[in-house]
Amino acid sequence: MEGIIVIGIFELMLNRWMFIIALLVLASCNKEELVSGAPSLVGDWIHYNTEAEKEIIYIDSEGNGKVVWYVGNSLERETKVKKWYVEDNRMQLGKVTFNLRPFNIDVFPTTSSNTTIEGYDTLYQGFRYIQLNDKYYREIQ
Repeated sequence: MEGIIVIGIFELMLNRWMFIIALLVLASCNKEELVSGAPSLVGDWIHYNTEAEKEIIYIDSEGNGKVVWYVGNSLERETKVKKWYVEDNRMQLGKVTFNLRPFNIDVFPTTSSNTTIEGYDTLYQGFRYIQLNDKYYREIQ
């Protein structure tokens, strides 16, 4: 009797994992590669969280890239290089990722009409910037 219960629990857990994997596969199928869905996002973008802490989003012309975090000039951490995808004004590194949440695209790349300061970020007149997750990222020239 106990063996039947153990087998039943194992089958239930296996079915649950198969269901989760199927959902992840289905969710990742609708994403479009960034270079075809939002080519204006290609570039290197920097955001300062504090005077010393910054993050840089790299997106090359083929849609590959990564995110890097620095404290001062020291590398704190970075993601692996993967393909960027977009879907419904959201930008995501890789089709399925567990260690980096997607970026909501609040403002697509635009050119600053005047020099302004947003938090620790200076948006210079004539430079491009984007807004992701309510944070400003200036294009690195």
